Amino acid sequence: MKCSQYWPDEGSIEYEDFLIKNRGTEYFSDFIIRKLSIQKLFHFHFTAWPDKKMPKYASSLVNFRHKVETTFVTENGPLIVHCSTGVGRTGTFIALNVLSEQATTVGYVDPVGCVNILRRQRVDMVQTPDQYIFLHMALLETLMLSTSAIPASRFLRAYEELLVFEKTHRSREIDVKFSRMEKMSPVTDECQYVSAKQVRNRNKNRYSNIFPVADHMPFLTPSGKRSEPDYINAVFLPGYKKKGAFIVTQTPLQATKTDFWRLVVEHDIHTAVMMNNRSVMEEGEIYWPENEDPETYGNITIAKTGEECESGLRKITLDLKWFGKTRTLQQIQFEGWPDDSALPSSPKDVIYLLDAVQYWQHQSGNNPVLVHCMNGADRSGLFCVASAVLERMKIEQDVAITQVIKEIRNYREQIIPSVDQFQFVHEVVKEYILQNETYSNFTD
Repeated sequence: MKCSQYWPDEGSIEYEDFLIKNRGTEYFSDFIIRKLSIQKLFHFHFTAWPDKKMPKYASSLVNFRHKVETTFVTENGPLIVHCSTGVGRTGTFIALNVLSEQATTVGYVDPVGCVNILRRQRVDMVQTPDQYIFLHMALLETLMLSTSAIPASRFLRAYEELLVFEKTHRSREIDVKFSRMEKMSPVTDECQYVSAKQVRNRNKNRYSNIFPVADHMPFLTPSGKRSEPDYINAVFLPGYKKKGAFIVTQTPLQATKTDFWRLVVEHDIHTAVMMNNRSVMEEGEIYWPENEDPETYGNITIAKTGEECESGLRKITLDLKWFGKTRTLQQIQFEGWPDDSALPSSPKDVIYLLDAVQYWQHQSGNNPVLVHCMNGADRSGLFCVASAVLERMKIEQDVAITQVIKEIRNYREQIIPSVDQFQFVHEVVKEYILQNETYSNFTD
């Protein structure tokens, strides 16, 4: 027990002369925001800091701090910051704030001096060496990757400026931005790939250079005589507000089709998005019935109940049956990305795909979306990034492409592998803004 709950989950609660009322709760992938009324108090609750350890990625705290900093409040009093003892995590968060402001106002940072000053005021602020190292990582990311997302009203002009050729750098600003993001992207420790590289799992990987990070794998129920979970080359990816919004995986091999369907059943998938064309798959890799005859994979029977094609999408409705249970799954095949092209045919096609997925998700309960392409990274990653960027824009009315990619790369580092894909995500946002008057008519 690190903290007694002093706020109501819903409704109100009394503390002597104080009446605390919960006016609404918003859940994000790494934190929670509660609007508590004493005088419209906002409660920012960071949830990605494991006990006795450090957050896995600095970006989680950097994004959290940005949210705290940019949330509009009517009063201008000091922040109350606390953890269990009020020194370690609290000191790290406060130091990040102080140093970020120092960089903006005077053009340099002094972590040693900052922590020294904090410790004169409260003992043990920034309590451990790991916290001190983590502070540097978070500060580096804050300074190298701008966290001031572009308001949607200014995006079109800002995007035009990114495409201008800069004589100083001998490149466009968008190329410089992508290069900087590449340098800041994580490199996964090889120990995270132990399961993927085990001899018994080698034939389950389509490529020898794209493996799932162990901490983010959706394991399968153990089968056979082994007690440990079964392996599949897949990882969870976050959306803007939901930590496990997507599961991305490689297009099934002939040897992994049963595992693919076990993944669908065990992780309650209702929507599968196929980002590669059928033409690049071998006949034995087709994992769905193409006619009215049902197919069985292990204990799961799949029957095709409908198919429709429109605007570059092929939507196939499948009924799944296993152990007396049934479920309907819609597989949406995206046909707007030519086999020999590094990019989809147009941003409009991607937006149409996103809308189709969102519509079916609303019908089926908003469970994780299963997305796959041949390597489970490049095409699938573009879909997930575009989805998360637009989700954030609808909620926050800003555009944060770099931040979203950086966050998602923590889970699969091969996401958005080229500056061309990076620019294409910008094109998707541009097209979405032009299509929607709500954003086109924004004024500063």
